Amino acid sequence: MYSFTEATINDINTIRKIAEETWRDTYSEILSNTQLEWMFEWMYSTDSLTSQINEGQLFFILHYNESPCGYISIQKESKDRYHFQKIYLQPSMQGKGLGKILINKGIEYVKDNTTGGCRIVLNVNRFNAKAVGFYKNSGFNIIDSGDFDIGHGYYMTDYIMAYDLD
Repeated sequence: MYSFTEATINDINTIRKIAEETWRDTYSEILSNTQLEWMFEWMYSTDSLTSQINEGQLFFILHYNESPCGYISIQKESKDRYHFQKIYLQPSMQGKGLGKILINKGIEYVKDNTTGGCRIVLNVNRFNAKAVGFYKNSGFNIIDSGDFDIGHGYYMTDYIMAYDLD
């Protein structure tokens, strides 16, 4: 059985815990250890997560059998564009259909909060074949790619993928 809660500042430790359990497993073969650690603190420090929530990024935490196991964060960029900023699911919970449940939660949220057409975008590391395949199977298409300078000599080498709602 699964359920969702909308995260508040009080849930930052839960978000960080899920990220810690997922981050290295996802990126250790793609990024150096130094970049892994720097990016994790850049995106998942308590201060960073507090700012993200205070600036309007929504986090929905997925609970499976009442235990938090994943989350999706959504940011409205304009009246007809939303960005799925982060989608993480604990490695032990992958392959059970829960990732699709996270994506569907995000899509349903956007549908409920827009009228007319809308585009959902997300960035995914283009060397993360598993994630790229998952998003393609979830209805997203690659629309662009880029090497985004994030500071300290590091780049995010991403595909930009989109899902269009009519």
